[in-house]
Formats: sequence, structure tokens, C-alpha cells
Amino acid sequence: MKKDLKNDTFDVVIIGGGITGAGIALDATQRGMKVALVEMQDFAQGTSSRSTKLVHGGLRYLKQLQVGVVAETGRERAIVYENGPHVTTPERMLLPMHKGGSMGKFTTAIGLTMYDRLAGVKKSERKTMLNAKETLAKEPLVKKSGLKGGGSYVEYRTDDARLTIEVMKRAAEKGATIINHTKSVHFTYDSNEKVNGIHAEDQITGETYPIKAKKVINASGPWVDEVRSG
Repeated sequence: MKKDLKNDTFDVVIIGGGITGAGIALDATQRGMKVALVEMQDFAQGTSSRSTKLVHGGLRYLKQLQVGVVAETGRERAIVYENGPHVTTPERMLLPMHKGGSMGKFTTAIGLTMYDRLAGVKKSERKTMLNAKETLAKEPLVKKSGLKGGGSYVEYRTDDARLTIEVMKRAAEKGATIINHTKSVHFTYDSNEKVNGIHAEDQITGETYPIKAKKVINASGPWVDEVRSG
């Protein structure tokens, strides 16, 4: 693998082995590109293993009337569930309503109904409205004072790190050359001062070598500015 990285010229080299880098690698290989990806730690070591573990359907955007975002997020979530049902599980959520709160029974019911329709929620997983007694039966620790009821709706829980690994494995199966514990130290340039690859460092042995590529994609998340400065 390292020999290929040293000797080949790639269409694109991706810096960062989180879900963003993995997704780009899979998409690029499926488009027929010759792809390399380097990750300075282990795959999904950073942000991609520190999420809320939820594949959101975009409910929070409804309050801001961002209807298009809810629909798009719901479609994307459905694709994740269809492609990775073994790492994506429907999870019932409870939205309690209290006296004096910003959302009443009517507005909550309307909002959750819109969410179900826009996000393409399956009929068996659509919202149910609960009275105060039913809400307490679902969650006894919810604040009882002023409780008017609740709305139950579905989000999807995922193993974020495993999802990243699954996408990475698929990219490798499609032909991407992928390596971890390899840091992009700085960019390399041609005679016209145009980026033509990166200089990589093996974080275990300390060996350094160039990786030639027509394009470089910085998918390093929180380290994006650090990488860019190289």
C-alpha cells in the first residue's frame, strides 16, 4: 500500500479519515477516479466518533421554518438507513409540553406531522401525541409540574465510528488506497507553484514521502486550518 502511495499519481488525495473524507473517497472511486486517503490518527478518531450518535431528521429546523432543510435531511437519513440498517436503529424520542412553554399541544402536533411528511417517516414510525399521564408512563423523570402532555417521534441512532469504517471499507473495495497513522505534513508544488500533492509522514516509523495527486481535498475537520497552513 505504501509503495503504491509513493509511486502512483492519483486523481485526488484526501486528507482526513473521518466520515467526510470516507464519503468523498467512496464517491470519487465510484466516479472512476484514482483516490488516496491519509489519516494522521485512526479512522473516525476525531469528530466522527464524538457525535450525538443520532442521524437527525431535521426537526429543529422546523421552528426556523427551514422546510427545505428538513426535507433534504430526511431524505439523506433515509439513504443512510437503507444502506446501513445494521448500524442505524430507529429510536423513539419524547418531546414534553409544559404550561407556559413555547409549544402547545396543537402546534406540537402540527409540527410533528409536518416533520413526518417532510422527512419521509415511515407510517409505522410516525408521531403519536400523549396526554400527561401517558407522557409520565414513558418517562417518569420528566418534570410533573405544569405537564400538559408530550409528542413521541422517531430519530435514528447510529454507531458513528462504525458507520465511518463501513464507508471507508467500501471505498477501499472500490479501489481507493487508504492508510491511517499517516500525517500530511505539507503540500507539494509544481514549477508553477500549483499544489500537486502532499508530503506524508508515517506516524509510527517517522518515514516521510511525497504523494502525487492532481487535486488535494482537505477533509481534516477541526484541523482544517492547520493543514491549510502547510
